[in-house]
Amino acid sequence: MAALSGLFTQWTYSLLRWLSRQTIVPKNVSLILDPTSLRRDTSACKPCFISIEYAAGIDLPDEVMSHPVMIAVEEAANDFITWSNDIFSYNVEQSRHDTHNLVVMLMREQDLNLQGALDYSGWLCKGAIQRFEHNRAIIPSWGKELDKQVAIYLQGLQDWIIGALHWSFDSTRYFGKDGHTVKRDRIIRLLPKRPL
Repeated sequence: MAALSGLFTQWTYSLLRWLSRQTIVPKNVSLILDPTSLRRDTSACKPCFISIEYAAGIDLPDEVMSHPVMIAVEEAANDFITWSNDIFSYNVEQSRHDTHNLVVMLMREQDLNLQGALDYSGWLCKGAIQRFEHNRAIIPSWGKELDKQVAIYLQGLQDWIIGALHWSFDSTRYFGKDGHTVKRDRIIRLLPKRPL
């Protein structure tokens, strides 16, 4: 339970960092802050990943979960889930003037146009999957019983990645009833911005 408390503390701190940027820093002032790490910490994936252990009835010890390769696998899964969601949600969020989105942050921080920010976000997603696969392949052994539990946990992360993709196109949240068309054609018509 201490680990969960620490994750929620980190998530809350990250949200406060993001909020302080929105309320204090004018839009024309650039901060030296990596938008990718900010989104990693504010996505809420980290505290939610604990549910994989709960659902599977496993309890991985701290020595496993704090291993650098396990951390790297989790971060890669988190990055892909968060960043791909930001790509999918961009249209709806831009219409509401929301700015807590990797695409928006990249346009602002890296001075990219929309297509450039989407392309860069896609490149980051591809890299996240490559990091996930690389680190999963080099997971150390902690003995037969723990290795079984680690394999279950890693499968849970992979299922989460795939499930988030399916949900994004199958639900109506981001693309209305056009999810399968958007998935096939990769074309989105921008929604008009709502009045402030």
